Amino acid sequence: ANANFVGGYLTRGVNTSIAMSVSITNTPNNALANWSATGGGFNDPSSSSVVWAVPNVSGTYSVTSTAVVSANAPSVTRVYTVVEPPSISGFTATPTNPLYGGYSTLTPTFANGTGYIGAVGAVGPGGAYQVGPLETPTTYTLTVTNMAGYQVTQQVTVTPQTVSVSVSGDQSITQGVNNSVFTASVSGAVNGNVNWTLVSGTGVVSLQLSGTQVQISPLTPGT
Repeated sequence: ANANFVGGYLTRGVNTSIAMSVSITNTPNNALANWSATGGGFNDPSSSSVVWAVPNVSGTYSVTSTAVVSANAPSVTRVYTVVEPPSISGFTATPTNPLYGGYSTLTPTFANGTGYIGAVGAVGPGGAYQVGPLETPTTYTLTVTNMAGYQVTQQVTVTPQTVSVSVSGDQSITQGVNNSVFTASVSGAVNGNVNWTLVSGTGVVSLQLSGTQVQISPLTPGT
């Protein structure tokens, strides 16, 4: 007897039925088969081609096809394991709006399968996985796969904050008498330093006092 059913893993509630057939050779009139299983049922258990109704209960089941020729007829048995479908009960990012250049922690919560997050790799349920530094909105996908290969997914998006800069300082300077120190305040970013550039007028950026301060000495009147 040659069978086209091979056994393996099935997902409960997803794989609800399987078509099976068996070819019985070297017997009178290519005899029919009797089918039996330790769970579930068949639409026609005395045919060479049947549909097995997969049990809706997790467990291991044997399916056997036996040629109807004699007491010692050949038979084929295959084993199927019905497993629970994977599930995701939560997938969070903390924070969802980190500082530009900052980090976020992804926490997946799932069951009945193995987890994977792109850009992270294999993950476990309840684990904490840091991603970053983040400069653009990024969507992360959690995929959970059970032993039958059935998958479920869930996504979370992390959006870095928008960076803004404000500048304070004395904007009225007497040429040749005094200088002015300008201070930049950066919000929304991990790195609060700035680069200073003279975009108009004639002046000397004589001293950068710190990452956020600069001193300017104008050479000529103007803006």
